[in-house]
Amino acid sequence: MADHRQLLTPPLAMFYLVLMIVLINGSQAAGIISVYWGLNASEGTLADACGTSSNYSIVNIAFLSKFGNGTAVFNLTNHCNATADAGDDIKACQKQGIKVLLSIGGHNGSGSYKLSSADDARQALAGFIIIVVSCLISLIFILILVYVACSSFATYLWDHYLGGESYCDRPFGDAVLDGIDFAIEKKSKYWDELARKLSSFYKQQKKKAYLLTAAPQCPFPDPYLKDAINTSLFDYVSVQFYNHEQCEFKYNFDNVKASIQQWVTHIKDFNSLLLLGFPAAKEAADSGYVMPQDLVEEELKVIDHDNPKYGGVTVWNRYYDKLSNFSALIKPYV
Repeated sequence: MADHRQLLTPPLAMFYLVLMIVLINGSQAAGIISVYWGLNASEGTLADACGTSSNYSIVNIAFLSKFGNGTAVFNLTNHCNATADAGDDIKACQKQGIKVLLSIGGHNGSGSYKLSSADDARQALAGFIIIVVSCLISLIFILILVYVACSSFATYLWDHYLGGESYCDRPFGDAVLDGIDFAIEKKSKYWDELARKLSSFYKQQKKKAYLLTAAPQCPFPDPYLKDAINTSLFDYVSVQFYNHEQCEFKYNFDNVKASIQQWVTHIKDFNSLLLLGFPAAKEAADSGYVMPQDLVEEELKVIDHDNPKYGGVTVWNRYYDKLSNFSALIKPYV
């Protein structure tokens, strides 16, 4: 009987070899990718970021960058009609299993924010919105004074973006975000109090699981978020391995390894997972960009993906990721 079996041609054999390598590496990847959205109109809508080919598990809306002393101002001026449309986009993301968080704070030039006291973080504050309407009717002026009670910043976040109720407008309508990200880069205290108060709100509502995440700088310990991270209330600690030469690949890889291991050791007894934060392009940060190939071959191998503290990667930011395809290139290895 003739043997009809055929040997694979070299091109076909090479294809199957590459496919096997990708599948093996993909099966070993155990982490997520998070990203920051909201900083550039050219990055597309939130719905675009969460499209069917999305590489993200978490999208952080950036930033609520003006708050404190009983006030809070949120805007997405880089996106026309963003708040009007984002409510539906948030719900569309969530239907695909993508978590959408509000990121508070931001880099030094992004706004003015601080918590002036523990009460500012957790207790009730007095606030007023005054609306004056003057009408000339039979030489009588009618003054209408509307009092709106405001509350602590934690309560503001809970009522306006998360699972609480607000008599004021919710910026995203009836959409309920999945949590709060602490991207604090200014000297201020009481972030631990804010974390505790938000966590207490989270525990009160059983029907939905909310996240707390933090984005400290890589030098350890982070001068702004140290106390908050030490509460062990954060689900993810996303360390920024850029904009600091002592933590960057091109300057001293041994320092990078030491820094990653230091963070892993620090959170080993916390209920937190470590995310490694990197810019999606050279233009996305002052320094610290790592080519995807180098990231895969070097930095992502510093921490064992079977390590129970490994969580994945955070990409800064959606605009540059859209241009560079950074997240797609590293996803099989995250």
